[in-house]
Amino acid sequence: MIRSMKRYFRFFRPMTLTFCAVVMVSCSRSKPTTNHLVASKTFILDGQLEEISGLSSSINPNTLLAVNDEEEVRFHLSKVTGQIMTKEVFSGPGDYEGVDHTKNATLILKSNGELITHSQRTSEDRYNTGLSSENNAEGLMRNPMNDSEVWVALKGQAFVSKDPTTREILAFSLKEKKLKHEAVVTLPRSELMRRLQEQYSRLSIAQRSPLRRRLTKFAPSGLAYDHVRKELLVLSAEGQSLVTFDRMRRQIQSIYFFDTSRLPKPEGLAVDSNGGWWVASEGVDGPARLAYFEPRKVEPTF
Repeated sequence: MIRSMKRYFRFFRPMTLTFCAVVMVSCSRSKPTTNHLVASKTFILDGQLEEISGLSSSINPNTLLAVNDEEEVRFHLSKVTGQIMTKEVFSGPGDYEGVDHTKNATLILKSNGELITHSQRTSEDRYNTGLSSENNAEGLMRNPMNDSEVWVALKGQAFVSKDPTTREILAFSLKEKKLKHEAVVTLPRSELMRRLQEQYSRLSIAQRSPLRRRLTKFAPSGLAYDHVRKELLVLSAEGQSLVTFDRMRRQIQSIYFFDTSRLPKPEGLAVDSNGGWWVASEGVDGPARLAYFEPRKVEPTF
């Protein structure tokens, strides 16, 4: 009897938890909500990816690209199981933080700003972006309108403004081999706080206070573009948050927060062609995880 009950709870408990999470969100229309994103599915990643630091879509629609901090390996992950499908050694040791691809090459970013491109035709090329470890480059993505340009998100010191309360995203031309000295996007802390106040106006001051503390830590760790909503997504491992930005209007659209018990250190971000979000978290007192958020579940809940 006890053994059968254990089997029952092992089978039904995950579904019960998922059901409760959905009910809490759907019922929140009559109550203030913290707008935590609810993942549709979550995978426990292989131990080789305990310090997963970068994530992106792949030319293969069934896989994701990933890099692991301090390890010169490019991983291909299954979207169905989260398992490692293949892996390739690409360079020497370093602090690898970002990954993306063009039609012909894989792009890899180091925290000191060095950019590496790898293709079968030209083997490996390295670019000095002019950034340094003080800027702490972590987010990487190709310009959605121009394959010869990449965007780099700085977790550390702002390169253009030097303002310690502003985070910047810069553009680097692969063709000209030059960093553009005008930020593609700036994210001042004051603007983040203003948008938080607007978006979470239904919360009391006491309820907003922990969100403000988390958002104060905002520092980009991942970057991706949502082609469905035409928005730039900026992920922050510190404070476990995500900001969407409308480049046409040059304004912050929405601010989201992750459940810290499930995604304690979200470092990697990718977007599906249908608008679904993939988020990878390093392992903190547990294994690394890969979570998927369906398009219909990433909308604001109020």
